[in-house]
Amino acid sequence: LTVLIYSPILPAFVENLGKVRLVQVDRLPFLKSLIGSFLFPGARSVAGSLAYGVLFFLGMFATFRKEPVLCLYLAVLFVLPLALYLRLNPMFMFERYFIFVLPFALLVLSRGVVSLAGWFRPRFRSAVAMALFALIAYLQYPAIAAALNQDRQNYREAVRSVEEAVHGRTGDLVFSLGYAGEHFRYYARDISIYTPETIDELTALMEGKKRIWC
Repeated sequence: LTVLIYSPILPAFVENLGKVRLVQVDRLPFLKSLIGSFLFPGARSVAGSLAYGVLFFLGMFATFRKEPVLCLYLAVLFVLPLALYLRLNPMFMFERYFIFVLPFALLVLSRGVVSLAGWFRPRFRSAVAMALFALIAYLQYPAIAAALNQDRQNYREAVRSVEEAVHGRTGDLVFSLGYAGEHFRYYARDISIYTPETIDELTALMEGKKRIWC
């Protein structure tokens, strides 16, 4: 079903895949970042790895006991895409490419919390579950704080600065490269932002211009 849904863009995907140069790259740092920062923030420490590992294992085990087919699906979802990535070994990869795994990983983690709390007497289960969620929040706090305080790509401010500089004068060309051009166009009000795809196209745009803004 997934292949059928994506079938209209498969030709473009195959074409782009042919442009990727396969090289030998050390993937261990990426795996650490994917698991310890992207999927389970807070798992970088020994205590965090142990907590997440136990809860994830319990969640998968509880799912297996109740719904073996669902457990098999989750195992394939977690293992197969990552295994294909490691086997293909492309030159570059971003953690966000595996964003589709995150909701399922969080559900399994939550199932592990429920399973572990179920070991206690009914009157203690809610307290144990809340304590486990508090532990996860504590482990993830550094990652949350870093995400909230990290520098942003301020597209709006960049466009406003250029608009103020070119306002009321002629002879300026403003262009952008790559996908960022669409973001800049979204915030642009008084200027036209071009996104040339070739050197020849950019050269044609530059003819007669006095100032070039990239």
